[in-house]
This record gives sequence, C-alpha cells and structure tokens, in this order.
Amino acid sequence: ELEIVKEIQANKVAFAAILSNGEVVTWGLPNQGGCCAHVQARLKGVKQIQATSLAFAALLSDETVVTWGHPNFGGDSSMVQQKLQNVQQIHATSAAFAAQLGNGSIVAWGDPNAGGEKEPKAPCLQLQLPS
Repeated sequence: ELEIVKEIQANKVAFAAILSNGEVVTWGLPNQGGCCAHVQARLKGVKQIQATSLAFAALLSDETVVTWGHPNFGGDSSMVQQKLQNVQQIHATSAAFAAQLGNGSIVAWGDPNAGGEKEPKAPCLQLQLPS
C-alpha cells in the first residue's frame, strides 16, 4: 500500500520525505543523505526533518534524533547522541544542526565553523540604538 507523503525536505543533492505512517523515504546521492538504510530501522514516528547542505536530521515522536548523510555536515551525531533526549525542535545551518531541548538548553553538532560547537557560546549582545 502506498503511503501518503506528509512533508519533504531537501538538501543540495538529496530528498527526504516523511510518510503518513511516520517512516521516511530518501533519494538522491546516497552518501550525502539520499540513502538512510543504515538508520532506516530507527526512523519510526518521525515528526520533523531538517537538512544541512549534505545531511538530514529527523526528530522522532519519542523526542530523540536520528541523523544521516555526510558526517562533516551533521550527518553523524554520535558525539552528542547521549544528550539528544527530550528534543523539542531541530534547526539547521548549511553544515550544522542545533536541537532545542525541553529544559531550554541547546545541543549542536556538525561543522564548528557553521555553528556546530559542542557547547554553544553565550548569546551575542545586541546594540541598543537610542530612540
């Protein structure tokens, strides 16, 4: 039986679609997100997918995250996987992901030059202009 596509995300060279049953199908360049075979068994109950230029991250209904694609672009989250619990949202730059956790903290991974620091730094100060 063909499942209905709920959402499609694209990176530079691949697509990932969430199906109505919460599973994911991918196509495009295999090692840059177009193949998720090595994580397919974990891609159940997918609520959200975000993309960097060459990787994908999926937020699951159990509030954990599964990643695939090019490791330098966030496709390998193994260094922070233990921290990716109680995830509420995922955001992406061109080469890094950030997960917002239920306690308000942030976990980032991927290219450090694109925001993938292990420990995000303090907020930037904004200049207040006189009115």
